[in-house]
Amino acid sequence: MRTTRLRQKIKKFLDERGEILKVATTKRGGALSGRYEICVWQVRPGALEEKA
Repeated sequence: MRTTRLRQKIKKFLDERGEILKVATTKRGGALSGRYEICVWQVRPGALEEKA
């Protein structure tokens, strides 16, 4: 539930600015959650520039 606002902000950003590119994956581990894989994303070139 605590990621809901973050997900909404990401969705809004992508709707306004465009896609992101998956560049890699990395494995993480937690004491209670075990090992899991995380995707590493990059904002496409020019996505952070202000639109005219």
